[in-house]
Amino acid sequence: YEPNDEGGAGAYPLFGFRREVEATLDYWNDRDDVYRVYLRKGDRLATSAGTTTSLRPALALWRPGTETVTAAAAPVRRLASRPPGAALAYGARATGWYILHVRVTRPGAGLYRLAVVKSR
Repeated sequence: YEPNDEGGAGAYPLFGFRREVEATLDYWNDRDDVYRVYLRKGDRLATSAGTTTSLRPALALWRPGTETVTAAAAPVRRLASRPPGAALAYGARATGWYILHVRVTRPGAGLYRLAVVKSR
């Protein structure tokens, strides 16, 4: 499968407390992958996106209800973000479907492995 590039109900859902998925990013053709993660208030989320290439995806987490992850929405909806290659951790302040955004920010393409861990 290939995850969608926008938020909302069309984003690929990541169920369970531990999940790993593999997908690809391409700076010229497919810069963004978007996933849905259900969190209850108080849940902790830890994510990382590793690669075996020079590709270093950036991670961002968006509030429940986010329908798009375009730059225009960034000041209003993004909760947390990390630079390329960094892990992201977040403690949920509200219950709902959060949007996890994986983006390539510099020229390159390749496979990445996204690891997601939820805890109470």
